[in-house]
Formats: sequence, structure tokens, C-alpha cells
Amino acid sequence: MTGKTTDIMMMAVLVVLVVMLSAGAVFIDDLIPSPSLPKASAKVDPSLARVSFGSNPNASVHMLVFGDYECANTKVDWEMIKRIRSDYGKKINLVWVHTPLDVHPHSQAAARAVVCAQAQGKFWEFSDVLFANQDRLDDGALLEYAARIGLDQTVFRSCFYSSRAENKVRDDLVFALGHGIRGTPTYVISGRWFEGVQDEGFLRGVLDSAVEAGQ
Repeated sequence: MTGKTTDIMMMAVLVVLVVMLSAGAVFIDDLIPSPSLPKASAKVDPSLARVSFGSNPNASVHMLVFGDYECANTKVDWEMIKRIRSDYGKKINLVWVHTPLDVHPHSQAAARAVVCAQAQGKFWEFSDVLFANQDRLDDGALLEYAARIGLDQTVFRSCFYSSRAENKVRDDLVFALGHGIRGTPTYVISGRWFEGVQDEGFLRGVLDSAVEAGQ
């Protein structure tokens, strides 16, 4: 193979990668580095046994959100996620699944902290604070944020450093990886998969169709 031919092939590969990146098909910053991950299955069990938050488990439509508190793309979608929760109410079961990625050094601790805030009924409030302060998620900051929103500090500290919180996050992550989740955010609505930052109107259309169909 000539050097000229090799250069042409390399250019072609680069063009394909650029197209994929611009289309949102690849999101390198949030990629879980594991080549042995299974391909995404067509269906995800909406059972709450391994996920951390369900707004309405009896709903016929389940919307699973696989997110990471240190992920820039998840932060972009966070306000949209809250609006969907508010507007659809009991029509859907919105489930947050902790998916802390290896490329984010504070994501595991942030997820544990949210588990503990949720135990005191402050899942959404604490999540708001974390996304607003995404550049500072070390342990000291997480304890500071807990105090800021009025959590019981003794209870929070005990939970934060417990195996219970660690196990809950681990179970969520095992659940995510077991279903082939490779990056955040990823949404699963009635068996349909959507990866990366999403258009709100598009997701609402998917939800409306699912609610109308009752599935």
C-alpha cells in the first residue's frame, strides 16, 4: 500500500469520526472505558430494586435516566429532566439511575451523597446544588452542601461514609453496565434508547406517544 493511499484512508477515517461526533453518536468525555461491555439490550427492566429514585412506580410509562453528577452533558439536560417530571407528574415513572463514570473522579462520592440526601427527602434539592457546583464535588464540598440545604449533619455523615450508600451506588452502576449503558446521559423510555444531550420537544413527543399508548 502506497503512502498516498494510506493518507487518503486516514483522512476518510477522520471525516467519519467528525461526522459521528457532530451527530452525538460518540461522546468521548463520558465514555466508560470497557471494551467488554455488552451491547445495549432492547428492553430495560424498570424495577426499582437497583435504581435510586422512582417518582411513580405504578405508572405504565417508565423513563429511566442514567446520569452522572460530574458529567457536563447530564448537567445540560438537568433542567429539562425536572420540567418533564413536573409536567408529566403521575403519568410517568421517572427513575434516576446513578451511573458514575470512571473518567470523573468525584462522581462516585457525589452519587453516594445524593443517596444520603434522598434518605432525608432532599433528592432534587441536593441534585440542584451539585449540578450548580459541578466544578467542586470533593468530600468537603459535599458535606458543606448538605449543611446548606438543611440536612441533619450527623445522619448525613453516617450515611455518606457507610457501606449502605456505597452499595446502593454500586447496584445502580451494575444495573447500568449490565444493560450496556456506555455514557451519560442515557434515556430509556418504554424500551427506546436515546444517548447524549436531547432535544426537549423530541423527548416530550416520545413520552406523549408512550402515554397515549399506555406503555
